[in-house]
Amino acid sequence: MHIEDQAIIATSYIARLGDEKNKCFLSKSTLFIRYRGRLERYELSAIKDIQFKHKLLLFPMIAGGVVAPLSALALLNDYGNHWALLTMLVVGLLTLYYGYEGSPTITITTAVKDYDYFISRPTPNLFAFAKYARQLYKFDDKGRFFYFSLSKEQKEQLSNKGQIYFNEPTDLLYFEETQRHKDVLYAIDPVTISQNFKLVKRDHLMVPILEGLVSQEDIITPDS
Repeated sequence: MHIEDQAIIATSYIARLGDEKNKCFLSKSTLFIRYRGRLERYELSAIKDIQFKHKLLLFPMIAGGVVAPLSALALLNDYGNHWALLTMLVVGLLTLYYGYEGSPTITITTAVKDYDYFISRPTPNLFAFAKYARQLYKFDDKGRFFYFSLSKEQKEQLSNKGQIYFNEPTDLLYFEETQRHKDVLYAIDPVTISQNFKLVKRDHLMVPILEGLVSQEDIITPDS
């Protein structure tokens, strides 16, 4: 898949599965966000952070803050129909409360400003997408890969057979997580090895794993 001649390496729906009008796309250099059918782009080099926040809804707060007190004032001074004014008062208070409750957002922070996209709730897939995007804008190509260690037997199998079979799914590390490991780590590119790379749901998170038969050509060794 390509957008603006850029190969897409990761995607995620912003909220509802299958909602093509609200979706994120990631290339090696650009974050694309299609929000309510409109496509916007952010160069990864310009992004400072990607966060999930909870923000107040200003328009409902302003509207409710105007309607509620005016309705109450008119009701106290006996202006107009009491039932209509009471209804407006209740609607104004509910609108004010709705704005105060706010909504979750995915927020793109740049040097210029924050860009907020209101969502119903962040999904595990969207969390995983944002985490992967952070790796790319922080660490460039190193952040594009996923990392893992091999046992002595697995290293021998790779050396002798030019391939390795993962009998059990192997958890993969993001680049920033490798800083806490002293093991010699190998890496894979999730795009070129997509048939063996998966995201599985575990404890409300999406965890990257590697499984099945992987050839030596698809494994990036420490000496590469």
